[in-house]
Amino acid sequence: MSETFVAPPGYGGLESDVAWDPQRHLALQAPERVTLLGEWGPDAAGPSALSPVAITSAFRLLSDEGVVVLQAICGELEQYSVGDERIAKKVRGSIYRSEFLRGMYEDASVLALLRELAQAPLEPHPVSHHAIHINYAPDDLARNVDQWHRDVISFDYVLMVSDPRPMRGGRFEYFLGPVEEGRELLESGAGLPPERVASPDFPGPGWAVLQQGHRVLHRAARLEERYPRITIVGSYWTPLPELDDPTDLPLTGWSTSRRQRPTSLGRRGSCRRSCARSRRGSRPRRTRSTTRKRAG
Repeated sequence: MSETFVAPPGYGGLESDVAWDPQRHLALQAPERVTLLGEWGPDAAGPSALSPVAITSAFRLLSDEGVVVLQAICGELEQYSVGDERIAKKVRGSIYRSEFLRGMYEDASVLALLRELAQAPLEPHPVSHHAIHINYAPDDLARNVDQWHRDVISFDYVLMVSDPRPMRGGRFEYFLGPVEEGRELLESGAGLPPERVASPDFPGPGWAVLQQGHRVLHRAARLEERYPRITIVGSYWTPLPELDDPTDLPLTGWSTSRRQRPTSLGRRGSCRRSCARSRRGSRPRRTRSTTRKRAG
């Protein structure tokens, strides 16, 4: 299996789309801190970690002009949104519709920064459907934007498309500990201790965090009032032949369940090993107190 460059049937273009221009649309700024899995205990990396990195603090990705273009594109894409029991409103496969999104996702400067932060040889995912996932605000305020879960890709960034500053609720949150421990707490009904849930500060739209998503338990919490919250999840592959790719999932167990209770865990997407081989309630604690300063 190789990356799909031609849009599948039924995927048309967008009126708001423009060609990606890094000179105009990019404004890269490295994060202040990178949290390592080891800071969450000896079991946080598990047997499957692809690098020591857990998650970064917020870093700037897009210029003001880039944000304006991205907001227009995501606004137009919302008409194609679908929902399920886990995520109320989402769009997948958007790089088939948008030159801007594909260019942003594959930009050489973006990839270079992500590789440095991840301490891993990240590449665009060979399953193009994984590349860009967009979450929109649920119509039902009782629902989380996304439930507690870990990802089935190695690394991904969570990019704020909407301005997070006026937003009440809807925060991106993650558990300060091993995925397996968090899963046990949720499934026991005990819940996650508030002091072990953190949330990054996003200074504005166009800012992102990078995480090793298959080793970080995370969610997007419910909104406290209506707000047009939009985030993009850009997912990447890590071609390390000596390690299993997290996209390769067993077809049993909690990780692949399509019907999930609000406290159960999900993982985004799945594919067989051949796809990886084809191409080598409380206010969370802020990340400032849970991360270490990045070298350099």
